[in-house]
Amino acid sequence: MDLWYPEQGVIVEFDGRVKYEGGAAESLWDEKRREDRLRRRRGVNGLVRVTWRDSMPAGQLPRLLNDGGIPLGDDWPSAWRLAAQRALR
Repeated sequence: MDLWYPEQGVIVEFDGRVKYEGGAAESLWDEKRREDRLRRRRGVNGLVRVTWRDSMPAGQLPRLLNDGGIPLGDDWPSAWRLAAQRALR
């Protein structure tokens, strides 16, 4: 579990490709079982999977978080643009 939003009961998992390469079938099965355990935890209402590409400027992180039930506030587009500009410096 990479991020936990207890008020919303939402887990955020950052995924990379490395753990799925090689023995793909076994890795996928292990990850599915791990996700099943996380979803069964008390208080978990959802799980959002994101990649590092999603978190980069012009990525989909805000939309994915919002769709997953994490409120971003009214001014999240401006905050996201500012963060992207800072990252590009």
